[in-house]
Amino acid sequence: MIQSWSRRRDRARTLYSNSAIMVLGNRFSETYAFSSWCLEELVEIVKQKNDMGHKVFPIFYNVDPSDLRKQKEKAEEAFAKHEDRYKEDRDKIQRWRNALTQVANIKGWHLNNRHESEFIRDIVKKISAKLCQTYSITHSDLVGMTVPLEDLYLKINIGEDDVRIIGICGMGGIGKTTLARVAYDQMSPHFEGKSFLADIREVSDKYGLLSLQKQLLSQIFHGECFNFFDVHEGSTIISHRLSHKKVLVVLDNVDNMQHLKCLVGRHDWFGLGSRIIVTTRDEHLLRCCRVDDVYMPTNLTRENMIIIIFLWSTILRKNFVKISFKNFDVWALNLVKRTKL
Repeated sequence: MIQSWSRRRDRARTLYSNSAIMVLGNRFSETYAFSSWCLEELVEIVKQKNDMGHKVFPIFYNVDPSDLRKQKEKAEEAFAKHEDRYKEDRDKIQRWRNALTQVANIKGWHLNNRHESEFIRDIVKKISAKLCQTYSITHSDLVGMTVPLEDLYLKINIGEDDVRIIGICGMGGIGKTTLARVAYDQMSPHFEGKSFLADIREVSDKYGLLSLQKQLLSQIFHGECFNFFDVHEGSTIISHRLSHKKVLVVLDNVDNMQHLKCLVGRHDWFGLGSRIIVTTRDEHLLRCCRVDDVYMPTNLTRENMIIIIFLWSTILRKNFVKISFKNFDVWALNLVKRTKL
């Protein structure tokens, strides 16, 4: 069945209005500009970007972005056909041209003779990282999170005007990062600035503490460029710029004392009312840094595990009907039995 343009447009608008990050679904190939549907969709994407602040990540597949930007080669040929077809609607053509130029100016991915499998892996990796940094979730979307959140909020004590550093500590895989992310999303409207530094251990190993200091400042002071070249200078700038600002900072997956010393230093680096949340597996690290309190999440209760298994089994049965669930009940019961109380 062929859907009308208006129905597809309404569906697209619904999708975009609920998206925090938009990845351009239609790859920019050499035939892209010939499709009036693709260009109309592109206009809507650009509108959402400009009006709602949505992110756009273009993928240039077997086409040079500069050809789209300048509308040369195939793009020029395509618009010649459009202008002939839509002689009475020059405004439509201009909207298409403007949208194409704007998106072609956005840094995205260009195949450019790379191996396609490597190209795809690179896209997936980088988009996943972006989603982890920006995707907003609320505790109502997560099973079994209500009690841990309430316990954590008691320790954070957001109503007080002091500066508090709170640790979330426990073994890997028990939900420390998820808990910190939910708390961060819930509390951030109450602060003048915010920063969530994900997987500090890995980022520090790959890019160094200097990059993390710049990321912290850039997330809090949007649009500012920070040019410093050593960690000591970075610490000085952080303490100076944030000392009178009420901020919320999450340091995720910390495993080194230097991470804390260079990124959050002392309480007086931050303005009154600031809250710093640190997730780590190392309780000794938190105690040495004299954090104000430590929350240690427990394993899921058996009741919550049963709920999660039920929900996942329902989702799987609904969406992946070809999967055999012959032994699913046995597997689920065994999993519940092994869950620590």
